[in-house]
Amino acid sequence: MLTDLLKSNARYLLLIFVFISIAIAIWSYYFSEYCLFLETLVLIPIITIGFIPYHQTQRFIKIKTNIPENQSKSHHAIIISPLDPIRNLSTMMSGAELIAKWCEKNNQYYCFYCCFNPEEFEKILNNPFTENIWVFGHGRSIHEYCLKNGIFDYDNLEMFPQDLKKRFVGQLHCSPGSGHPLSYRICVNPSHSIVSNNSRWCYENRIDIRYILGESGFFVDNC
Repeated sequence: MLTDLLKSNARYLLLIFVFISIAIAIWSYYFSEYCLFLETLVLIPIITIGFIPYHQTQRFIKIKTNIPENQSKSHHAIIISPLDPIRNLSTMMSGAELIAKWCEKNNQYYCFYCCFNPEEFEKILNNPFTENIWVFGHGRSIHEYCLKNGIFDYDNLEMFPQDLKKRFVGQLHCSPGSGHPLSYRICVNPSHSIVSNNSRWCYENRIDIRYILGESGFFVDNC
């Protein structure tokens, strides 16, 4: 399948893109009079395509953050941890807007949550109406989520109440090392999740989100 092919070769595609960008930069240094058109031809479409999901995510965040009406119904909790501008850029391009669009198309409740500290994050998890959890941002390990004002260790959820357990968890941040992911602690069925024990790239997240929302049939059959 094309998505599997893209995912398995994602790192190589990124390296090729970086190599081409460096080559263009070197060429432009020595042959600038010939390179302006090529730079424009290559870079503008790439930048435009990259920033479309960024701006769409920003728009959804503005209108769907901490909506009381949605928070009191079973909903998809899309959690984002704002850090520094560079890391925020990759977070905003990782597919959160795909979830929002899918929810609107399928009349599903959803809400964005911007978390700055571990207490805010745990409060979201303890909400009985956050039926599906999507965690975007950056992780220090498979069981540690980076927040602006601290680290949340998923191991602290070892005694998570059974009646608060979730249907699905998308752990869409880098999760290197060994240990238990968030889904192991808070999911009714830990296999109903997206997680990997290594780095995650934006396009990997987007491929996995598209698959779980569509082709897998998981949410289609459980709307």
